[in-house]
Amino acid sequence: MAAVPTGARDRYRRWIRLDSAGYQDQALAAAERHHADFSVTARQYAPVAAVFHALAADPATVWTPALGRETEQGSEVAATTTTLLGRTVRLIVRRQSKAAGDQLAIDDSEHWRLHAIITDVGPERMSAAAVEAHHRLRGGIRRGHHSGAEA
Repeated sequence: MAAVPTGARDRYRRWIRLDSAGYQDQALAAAERHHADFSVTARQYAPVAAVFHALAADPATVWTPALGRETEQGSEVAATTTTLLGRTVRLIVRRQSKAAGDQLAIDDSEHWRLHAIITDVGPERMSAAAVEAHHRLRGGIRRGHHSGAEA
């Protein structure tokens, strides 16, 4: 967090975006310690896969269009709250229709390619589609000029 200028730390929310290698308690604890929001690509461990496959298979699940380029591909997102890595998190699943001839992945359902993330950003702050789109940005701190203030 030292890369974020001291004067800016209170004016902006920090967001830590991690791929599946960051799906571990220590990474989430660090985000919490620094009062940062997080979104993490969920590892396809059995407990995670069970939750997102149940969400995807439930006919009562409400799917909304994904944002950005995923909209054009017909992707949709849905969310639920669950307990993973010892904390209550929001699990967001993006599904994308598979075309004939697409290579299958082990976590795909019969007709959908599934991708899941976990986050601590609640629905009162951002829609599931907005969180999922932000997560896909793969952004980070850009090196450049800052105030020079160090923590």
